[in-house]
Amino acid sequence: MDNNLLTPNSNPKSPSTTPPRSSRYVNGVDNKLNYSVLLFNRMIRMKPLPLLIEFHKLLGDIVKMKRYSTAISLINKLLFLRISVDSCMMNIAINCFSHLKRIDLGFAVLGCIVKCGHEPLVSTYNTLLKGLVLEDRVYEAEVLFKKLIKERICEPNEVTYGTVMNGLCKGGNTKMAVRLLRYMERKGCKPSKEGYSTIIDGLCKDRMVDDALKLLAEMVENRVFPNVITYNSLIYGLCNLGRWEDAKQMLREMESRKINPDVHTFNIFVDAFCKEGMVEDAESVLRIMVEKGEKPDVVSYSALIDGYCLRGQMKEATAVFNTMIDKNVEPNVITFNSLINGHCKRSNIDEAMRLFKEITRKKLEPTVSTYSTILYGLFKVDKALSLFRIIINNGMHPNVALYTVLIDGSCKNGKLDTAVDLFSELNSRGLQPNIVTYNAMSNGLCNEGLIDEAKELVVKMEKNGVFPNSVTYNIILQGILRWKKPKDALLHLKEMEARGFSIDASSFSLLLHMVPAKKLDSNFVDLIQKLVPKDILKCKFRPAK
Repeated sequence: MDNNLLTPNSNPKSPSTTPPRSSRYVNGVDNKLNYSVLLFNRMIRMKPLPLLIEFHKLLGDIVKMKRYSTAISLINKLLFLRISVDSCMMNIAINCFSHLKRIDLGFAVLGCIVKCGHEPLVSTYNTLLKGLVLEDRVYEAEVLFKKLIKERICEPNEVTYGTVMNGLCKGGNTKMAVRLLRYMERKGCKPSKEGYSTIIDGLCKDRMVDDALKLLAEMVENRVFPNVITYNSLIYGLCNLGRWEDAKQMLREMESRKINPDVHTFNIFVDAFCKEGMVEDAESVLRIMVEKGEKPDVVSYSALIDGYCLRGQMKEATAVFNTMIDKNVEPNVITFNSLINGHCKRSNIDEAMRLFKEITRKKLEPTVSTYSTILYGLFKVDKALSLFRIIINNGMHPNVALYTVLIDGSCKNGKLDTAVDLFSELNSRGLQPNIVTYNAMSNGLCNEGLIDEAKELVVKMEKNGVFPNSVTYNIILQGILRWKKPKDALLHLKEMEARGFSIDASSFSLLLHMVPAKKLDSNFVDLIQKLVPKDILKCKFRPAK
């Protein structure tokens, strides 16, 4: 077998075949790894060689430590020494490449297996499927799965089905995953706990919680019993829909089945309560969590901080932040993002900037959300632009979202020329404006009375494959009402009707304010009644007779 096939030369982080020195290892896991490598090197020098199964066990231990590059380097050493390897060992290599997100090299190993006359195992294909899913190449996983069945290459087992169902759910195709579950049952393959749980999770994320509950009942009926992961998915789905009592019922059901809630279970409740502004309820959950012997983690504290920040209670948010520090729970970038957002909303830019610098000091990686929030906070556009240029100079590649923040901020602060320059810069960076970007630019043009230019921008965006929405048309309607004549508004309203867009509350209020009652003829009235949603159409007016 070619001894170079397992060496990912195209990968800058390719594993070395030189065993690491013991002096580099300071904790228990690394000491164990070092011992495993030394033992492996002793084994390859033994005469006669140990059985391959002994090498399998040792490599399996290294994989369990998640030292995938080391495992590949040791298999490479066997190949270099022309020590025979089998399909099982090649499966280990494929599994390592899968975790390293180099499934292309995994398929190269498959070619080696076939070339050497070995029969690939079903576990080989399962690992390849898993690797494709991990790299979000779900369509390719589907193609491979269909090929296995159509060409009868191997008989899929519950792991095969489970892996593909996981990929389908991950790609948002839960309905197809349900169909695959039914196909699996027809083939006489019993779904596993993990398979059911995967689809239940997908249904809950798609807000199809009632379907998920039916599948739970079916699962139990088939004597496949749920675990804490299954219930966490259901609790998340129910909380997301505000079905608090049903979510609590899930907790009671867990208790009756002697399934203990974990940190994630409690965090779902904390996060859901905080997003609804029910911070006191979230704190109660944290107290119960501690009573149950679970230690709140960074997710728990970050959710609570975000809850207080959303309510503008920065003193309380800071107190929670100090508590987590006292408890030796290290904040992450999400924690800082919540605090920065809270301070920016209260125009406390100095404190927001201090926290922004703290992210760098702690060697955390700022996210797009971090930059977007701080740029929004720097409402003086010159400061925002300065920070934006620093971000670029520091090597970060800005995306459309960051440009949109600056374009929107420039427009709102009367810097239309700056917004136009930034909008043009998108093209030079190979970035495509999205609907939010176009709407921000349209709003800037309309604020300056450039209604015709805003309409031209709508034509341009459609040519570029970005279609205007109700927000786009309401922005232009408000511009017309401020700068043009009522008859122009009437023509625009007719176009909105033709496209199926409705009038939002802000536009309706401005329409009533800007257009005199005597101008509200029957055409206006008819259109308003058609275009204004019933929950907004509360204001009564009498058209001119």
